[in-house]
Amino acid sequence: LLSASLSPKYFNENKRQALELLGAAIVGAVTNWVALLWIFVPVEPRVFFGGRIILQGCFMRRQSQVAIDFAHFFASRVLTARQLLADLLVSPT
Repeated sequence: LLSASLSPKYFNENKRQALELLGAAIVGAVTNWVALLWIFVPVEPRVFFGGRIILQGCFMRRQSQVAIDFAHFFASRVLTARQLLADLLVSPT
């Protein structure tokens, strides 16, 4: 006698779940890879059709604006005077 946990139905269910998990992992990895390429590649602008089309990574094209926005966000929400004072007064070190 086979117990319920060793029946062929149990193994088929586990195989299906493992394949779904593997498929989801592959789709997620490919999606992340494409997104990173879209954001960062190419670093230097590439010109096509006599300058009508310029191809450059989205982040690289807007890097100076992103740096300004990030600095403003960090200064206004993370490194506020109130937060720094609270950390100095409460910090155990």
